Amino acid sequence: MKSSLTLSSLPEDIIRRLVRIDEDLIAEQRLIAPSWNNTVLEFLSRPQFGILERAYLFAGDADSNDDSEKSLHLAAILPYKHATVAGVGSWLHVIKQYNAGTVEVSSLNGVPEDSQKKQDEVVMMEISRPEEPRERPSLLHCSLLFAVGLAHVVAFAPSILFYDLVGALSVVIYLYMRQRNSANLGEKRKEPANFQRLTRFFSLFTTIESLVLEKSNLVDKDDNILDKVQRALGKIKINRLEIVETEVDGRLQLQIVELCRAHGIRHVFVQASYFDVSNFFDFSVQLAALGVRFDLYEQTSSNQLLYVGKSKLFWCKMTSELEERNIELKIATLHDSSFSKSNYDYRARVHVRVENKGNSEPLQPVESSRGFSLNLMYLISCSVYW
Repeated sequence: MKSSLTLSSLPEDIIRRLVRIDEDLIAEQRLIAPSWNNTVLEFLSRPQFGILERAYLFAGDADSNDDSEKSLHLAAILPYKHATVAGVGSWLHVIKQYNAGTVEVSSLNGVPEDSQKKQDEVVMMEISRPEEPRERPSLLHCSLLFAVGLAHVVAFAPSILFYDLVGALSVVIYLYMRQRNSANLGEKRKEPANFQRLTRFFSLFTTIESLVLEKSNLVDKDDNILDKVQRALGKIKINRLEIVETEVDGRLQLQIVELCRAHGIRHVFVQASYFDVSNFFDFSVQLAALGVRFDLYEQTSSNQLLYVGKSKLFWCKMTSELEERNIELKIATLHDSSFSKSNYDYRARVHVRVENKGNSEPLQPVESSRGFSLNLMYLISCSVYW
């Protein structure tokens, strides 16, 4: 007698593929059978790959530079050898390949020299807000589908085994339950993005060298994306945080401090058209206490003698007050004779740096990290149009 086809008897490679397809239903998949549970545990215990060079998060439509849509996107630079495990080929795709600036010899033996060169890839993913719940397929629909198939089999292959039919029915029921559960999860979560994949992506690495949050609608009265991003980051170490926003208010500043405290961040670089300085002293003291160097670019087209909305006198007073806490503040503006010679980005009109004394370096433009940039894409499109 032929063995029956059931979910628990599926081959391991098939189960693994189903787990990858239905990552949102991992908890339910573990309950199907011991073989499923083992595969899920294996999937969750994937090894960590060390340092992720750059993770870049932004909201909206990358093609139109529109951040009004409640969707979240990720671009990341990582070693090519880890691309498949990270999700390339399933929910990530390659958008650019770099030629490594340096050659690093692999510790693997028996590998041709050419293939030992370290290559970096940028991978792009899009995590969209769950769509409006679609009409769910009812069990009646699935049963009718199975009945039609059964009638066809009976008419043309009456010798088929009963247990094979039972196995096929179990697969139909599983597909129905999976789609129903997916709809339920979409309704219950009501989040702007599917952060479970993002959480698993970050769990593959121990450190992020540079985390960039650009025009991400980070602070929204109805839906704070940054709160969810922070949960997705878990306990990963972050060396540098870059934020590019139109407006950075007091609430976002508190979240920046919390991110630094939770992830051991040592450098924060903010580019904004408006930065609320009403609590700048406290903000600076908190960052300095964590050993963080803070750089701020004001990016506006204004030519007024105001810098981040304040006069030179304000910044002189702030410098003196912070100095009493052994904290150093430096400022450079577009009205300084040396500013244009320092090769600042043309959008920057003010550069403010705050850090503990003893760690200070000459005030120079912040070195930008390589990789995808929404602003860069926008500038390229404008140049092409022009």
